[in-house]
Amino acid sequence: KLQNWDPSFQVMGTFFKDTGIKAALVFRNNILDWNVCRIRDCFAGSGMGHPVNENGVEDEVCFGRRKDPNLSTWALVNPAKMVTSIKQTEIDRVETLKKLRELGLVTEELYSEDLLSFELSSEGLERSVEGWKKFLSSWGIAASTQIIKEVLTQEPRIGRLPNPGPHSDVIYNIDEVESELRKNGLEHYLRT
Repeated sequence: KLQNWDPSFQVMGTFFKDTGIKAALVFRNNILDWNVCRIRDCFAGSGMGHPVNENGVEDEVCFGRRKDPNLSTWALVNPAKMVTSIKQTEIDRVETLKKLRELGLVTEELYSEDLLSFELSSEGLERSVEGWKKFLSSWGIAASTQIIKEVLTQEPRIGRLPNPGPHSDVIYNIDEVESELRKNGLEHYLRT
């Protein structure tokens, strides 16, 4: 089975097992969100899109947009490349999880939205507590719900970030993107 794998997985798996290191595999659940962030931060590459201002003019603020809440940076998306990227990412996730499970390194697929939802609202706290229990459990740690809750409630960001808005607030050409996603059965990634 392992002969067709990338050798780094085999080496990593052996090293992790021999040293007793535990691993956790955490993904961003909404692949569209992940790609839009990458476009707006100038990390996307492959012609998937580029950041623009509210007038559709390309800008180079990139990751710096995170430092100024008054900046309005949108993603001008290549819809076909976005669809290709989402589909490939879905395949890659399944294959990576399978490889890591076969190596005995990972048992759970975890999502960053679950781990970080406590930053959005008080309701998100419970979701984060469960996410962190699952994360720690993947390392063989039986964590206390109460302790996780205490740690998260001490975070200065608890309940301070706004819930994500519709994608029309961050994708400049949302109509084209929405149409392409719908044509490809990927509309479940859209927030309207």
